[in-house]
Amino acid sequence: IACRALSNICLGSDAAGLARKQAAADAGALEAIISGLHAHSSSSGVLQYGFRALGSICSVNDVAGCVRKQAAVQAGALALIISGMRNHELSVGVQLIACRALSNICLGSDAAGLARKQAAADAGALEAIISGLHAHSSSSGVLQYGFRALGSICSVNDVAGCVRKQAAVQAGALALIISGMRNHELSVGVQLIACRALS
Repeated sequence: IACRALSNICLGSDAAGLARKQAAADAGALEAIISGLHAHSSSSGVLQYGFRALGSICSVNDVAGCVRKQAAVQAGALALIISGMRNHELSVGVQLIACRALSNICLGSDAAGLARKQAAADAGALEAIISGLHAHSSSSGVLQYGFRALGSICSVNDVAGCVRKQAAVQAGALALIISGMRNHELSVGVQLIACRALS
């Protein structure tokens, strides 16, 4: 319930919402969430709300938001998210919210953002996302956030970014994206995020 409350309180991208995100981070919310996720890694409910809270606090790309993202990564968020995806592959909620959190944390094209993308890839994020997409190909929500996370991790054209793109392709990302577009032709969200990931 605490993670759910944090997530709800920290929603918003207006000035007040940004202030709430920062206040939560300053009060130690990221560390508390990660500690709770470690303690309850077998609970899909805790993972969903913990990932949701992380994603909410780390959802903005301003300077303070990037600092929060970096703090989350340094506290072990990426490893926890990817581990949760692997250990709860059959949970639609875990897959959806984990991909959403990964997407938020990996956004950014500054040096720290590039490092977060690479850290996610090195920790097995691409494979975990693709495995979740295979397991939940009928869920438009999982597809949208999975495609969004793939796009976020593969969004830069430097050498490392090109290697990540190639790794995603070799892991089956293109086939999954195209299949998702065909199977969810009437879903605006799937079509939009899939095209964005392909671009």
